[in-house]
Amino acid sequence: MDNDKLITLLDESIVLEMNMASLYRIFQHEFADDALFWGQLAEEELGHAALLRSVKEHLGTDCDELPKIFLCESLDKIKATNQNIAGQLDKIRADCPSRRKAFDLAFALENSACEIHYNYFMNKIAVSPVEEILQELNQNDKDHAQRISKYMANNNIDMD
Repeated sequence: MDNDKLITLLDESIVLEMNMASLYRIFQHEFADDALFWGQLAEEELGHAALLRSVKEHLGTDCDELPKIFLCESLDKIKATNQNIAGQLDKIRADCPSRRKAFDLAFALENSACEIHYNYFMNKIAVSPVEEILQELNQNDKDHAQRISKYMANNNIDMD
């Protein structure tokens, strides 16, 4: 895979994290009872985007350091996921779902293939700063899905 495609992959991954942050910001404003929870997730997604930006900056124009397993997901799949989330954002801005459906959507997206596309890579010992950053990002994504599920259980929000 050439450097341009790798940079595009990182850019699309950054967009994915920013889209998730936008989704959580909408939920933060729509659901006062859960505003703190959604706000925290939004901030963490912005942090994930910053981590990916730092990977991109670290790589510069030489992408040989980018672990090949990170590239196992296709660029088309990430783009499709971003289009899906962008469509969801448009729908939600027009007509926000119920509280339960908001949680269901967030849980599904956090567990989607794109949100966990680092999983295989994460089971190995990091041998570079780039690998460490990617592993940190993956752990944060897994944590989000678990926290959404736990929050739902603690607040008597039935999962669909």
